[in-house]
Amino acid sequence: MTEAGTSETNLWETVLRKVGTSKAVAQKKLLVLGDAGSGKTSVVRQLLQASQQASDVRSGAVEAVSEHDLALSYSYMDVRDEDGEEIVARVGVYQLASDRTTDRELLQFVLDAQTFGAAAIVVVLDWSRPWRFVKSLLRWVHVLSAAVDAVCGESGWTPGRAAVDECRERLERFLQEYTDADADVDVGRAADVLLPLGAGVLEANLGLPIVV
Repeated sequence: MTEAGTSETNLWETVLRKVGTSKAVAQKKLLVLGDAGSGKTSVVRQLLQASQQASDVRSGAVEAVSEHDLALSYSYMDVRDEDGEEIVARVGVYQLASDRTTDRELLQFVLDAQTFGAAAIVVVLDWSRPWRFVKSLLRWVHVLSAAVDAVCGESGWTPGRAAVDECRERLERFLQEYTDADADVDVGRAADVLLPLGAGVLEANLGLPIVV
């Protein structure tokens, strides 16, 4: 083999070795919901800026977020390790414009059986109209409930229903095992005995973490 051929082979071996030893980047989804004018775009912009501070902000390259609501807009942010050197997760950020039927139908492209367990929800409420908090929140929970039912599909076993049931069990267990950081609790003993959730806790278990 010629010297040029050997050099080319070594180059490919180096590239393949780096690819083989690099960590897989976890793919997550964040769905941002809220009424028109509630501040969804501002929340998304703040999330993107926070994720880019370690790298892009230094050069002034902060990704712009459109002020105009698309039916379903998309952007993404990278989550880095503590040193800010390596990307450990990539979060796709989806923003739904409204709860209109035509917009709600687009949720099928965000919540599906394959990635349901990697999704989380943010519901943004309009602080200029606090008297609408409860009504708005319940309406968006209803929208999510319909979207989860669509993931489950028809009656009986489906891949979507299996994914949703697994996430529901995981969320319920998280709340059962949750303890206040300041509480004096024997963690080992608490993990052995899981008590039922109290009245009014997780009455509508959608299997999705929801941040309001």
